[in-house]
Amino acid sequence: TDRIIGYIGIFSIVGNCVTSILVSRIVDRLRGRMKATLCIIMVCGFGCWLWMCLLCLRVIPFSIGQLYASTILASSLTYSASPIFFEFCVEIVYPVPEGIVGGFLTCLYNICGMIFLFLFYIPDIANYPQWIPYAIIGSTGVSLPLVALVKEEYNRSAIDISRDRKSTRLTPVTSRSRMPSSA
Repeated sequence: TDRIIGYIGIFSIVGNCVTSILVSRIVDRLRGRMKATLCIIMVCGFGCWLWMCLLCLRVIPFSIGQLYASTILASSLTYSASPIFFEFCVEIVYPVPEGIVGGFLTCLYNICGMIFLFLFYIPDIANYPQWIPYAIIGSTGVSLPLVALVKEEYNRSAIDISRDRKSTRLTPVTSRSRMPSSA
């Protein structure tokens, strides 16, 4: 019903926020392991989408609790991977400015979303929505081997770290330099 869909949507949004914050903290602590983190998130997301697909196709016994859990977990995991993808791409293509990389990836995400939504205008496809779970699983599943094939490089972070080291060596820290000015 619409009420169930609404609750799943609200809980998914809350879950998206919570998992995005948790994943960002984990990635910050596991410096240099973005690829592994992305792979783990995508495998877990793929598993949850597969779980939801099997529920919707009635391959496994359906229960509303499982539908809530699978959908919210899958949505939260795949949503939390997006900023890590952005950051990982920025690291890999470093001399290219972040704005260009972000703009390109946003454009690519939106094109994929538009293609998915425009599929509903095709009458034969719109009348048989059983393809939707397969499309969701496929979109998550395709990204995993692509991420696995990418060479993990941290070009921007390496430069930032070397700059930080140089600046700390060049500027001596004294007790006066840490005190706010009284002027």
